Amino acid sequence: MDWLVSGRPPPGTHTLPIGEHIVSGDLHVPEGVILTAEGAGATLHFETGKGLLLKGGRCWGITIRGGGWCVVKAGGVTGGEIEQCALHGGVEIDGEAAPVLRDNTIMGSDGHGVGVGGDAAPTLAGNHIRGNKRCGVAIIDRAKPTVHEG
Repeated sequence: MDWLVSGRPPPGTHTLPIGEHIVSGDLHVPEGVILTAEGAGATLHFETGKGLLLKGGRCWGITIRGGGWCVVKAGGVTGGEIEQCALHGGVEIDGEAAPVLRDNTIMGSDGHGVGVGGDAAPTLAGNHIRGNKRCGVAIIDRAKPTVHEG
């Protein structure tokens, strides 16, 4: 059942087979790495306190689930993209990160749907953010997100 337990995949495109894949540690997605789904139903399920660390790479069409409020983190000085994913848990963006989150569904977080802090400047476009315990998008510190409805 495990596709990738944790760690840093090598550069290139990695296609996640349909099914649920348990991830026991953080999964780093650096620049040059693309994670995509073979089809609907390809799911990464993170253990509590673990998640996807977006470090300049790209995720497309994957369902991501986890315990706790945050399943995706982007921090430091990074770009990266998450597009057409179902994120069951929140997204935390801080530092000087400037990822693009486009056409995702972000739901079921124990906190905010998307928390943006530090000097982060993400682009949020066409996302459906719903069913989170706190607000959809929380802007903290000097963060400057760009938000587009569609």
